[in-house]
Amino acid sequence: MIYGYVRPYSRDEEGWLQNQLLEKYGVNTIVQEGDFGEGSDEELLDLIEQLQPKDTVVVVKLSCLATSSELLLETLTYFDENNIRFISLFDEIDTLRLGSVYLNAIKRMDEFAFDVRSERTRLGIKRKQKINFIYFK
Repeated sequence: MIYGYVRPYSRDEEGWLQNQLLEKYGVNTIVQEGDFGEGSDEELLDLIEQLQPKDTVVVVKLSCLATSSELLLETLTYFDENNIRFISLFDEIDTLRLGSVYLNAIKRMDEFAFDVRSERTRLGIKRKQKINFIYFK
C-alpha cells in the first residue's frame, strides 16, 4: 500500500498542493494532519500504527514528515527497521534505493547540528566568563 502524508505548512496552509502532488504520484491513501499551525502528529502516529512491511510512505518534502530532526530521525529509523519504504518527492529521497545511506546521512547531519550548537554554547560561555573576569576584576 502506498500512503501519502500531508502536514500543512506556511506555503500550503490547507495542504492542497501536497494533496495534488501525492495524487499525481499515485498514492492509494492520503493521511492529513489538521489545520496549519496545530503542531499535532496524531495522524502520523495513527498511520505508523497501521503500516505493514513493504508499505510505502510518500511526502512532498522532509519537513512535512517531522517537525524536528529528532522526530525525523526516529520516524525514518522506524521505517528502516520495519521494511517500510519512504519517499520524499522534493528531496529526491527513495529508501528503496540506498535506504541506509539516506538514514546514515541524516544521522550524521543531526549529529553535526548538535555538535555545532554545543560548540557555540561552549564558546558563548567561555566569552562570557572572559568578559566577566575582565569587567569584575
